[in-house]
Amino acid sequence: MSKQAVTVTDTDIILIAEYFAIKDNTCANKEWLLDIFSTHYTNQHVTVNADDGENLTASGFLEFLENVCETFNIDKKSVVINTHNPRLSGAFTFNAKTLGVFVSAGDSIPQFTKDISQAQFVGTIIGRFTPTRMRLAYALDQAFVGDAYIVFQSLYWWYHEPFTEIYKREQKWFADRTFDGDLVSSARSGRIPPGDALQNYPNCWNRYQIEVVCETDPFGDFWFTEKTAKPLATGKPFLLVSGPGSLERLKEMGIETFSSVIDESYDQELTPTKRIQAIVNSLQILYNDTNRSEKIAKMYRIAERNQEHYKKYAKSQGHNV
Repeated sequence: MSKQAVTVTDTDIILIAEYFAIKDNTCANKEWLLDIFSTHYTNQHVTVNADDGENLTASGFLEFLENVCETFNIDKKSVVINTHNPRLSGAFTFNAKTLGVFVSAGDSIPQFTKDISQAQFVGTIIGRFTPTRMRLAYALDQAFVGDAYIVFQSLYWWYHEPFTEIYKREQKWFADRTFDGDLVSSARSGRIPPGDALQNYPNCWNRYQIEVVCETDPFGDFWFTEKTAKPLATGKPFLLVSGPGSLERLKEMGIETFSSVIDESYDQELTPTKRIQAIVNSLQILYNDTNRSEKIAKMYRIAERNQEHYKKYAKSQGHNV
């Protein structure tokens, strides 16, 4: 039997959040959930398992769940939500989960020889197509012509036809651009399984000096995956496309960022596109700096320290490094 969105027993109703708080940050399958509670709820204990970093606030799922509780007279505090977001509080009972993929990612990256003598200035590795990832790849390619290493696995422009007319320029770029090679995705979306991405990360590491990581959730400040773990575990300087305050959250986890070298005010930008624009501006300042080589070397010294910071954090979460 395939994985089920909802499991109902005499004592429990268990919801798998990925079917309701969708990756594009929408709340889906509301009718299904209302029908299930209408036909099966008999005062069972309700649990929500957000196992894949679902953003329960940006998607509107928590707001909808409050409405469900009010409709069916469910005590909100009795609803347990297991989530990777340690800052959630309010009507429900929240249990914080360990960032399992993040802390274990370093185990799967093989040893390799580091040599950036022929590296391009900046690089990014993109699998699945999203508007934010498209915008990042496009912005880097326009800003650093001939000096940006861009892996973009998706073979197809985003499938939503209502969002094509206004993006003619970007679509033409996407169709004409021959992206740099890495793995070949078998999925239309371009998605690469995390294990494969980790095993093949050394193929890309020497190709660029600085990485721009585009995390799964462009709105949250808590869901760090193997995408962020890869440069941390291997000593690669990086900038981060994620939600506002993500760099501050990493600092709380013991990670050093690169504010002594580049402007990291991009971490306060409220939209993904504004954040990308600010990241590109920061990189351009560094790119045009007469002391660029020295400053990049300083970034690598910070990145090397981050390898130990990452291991320390992983151990603090119960992972044996």
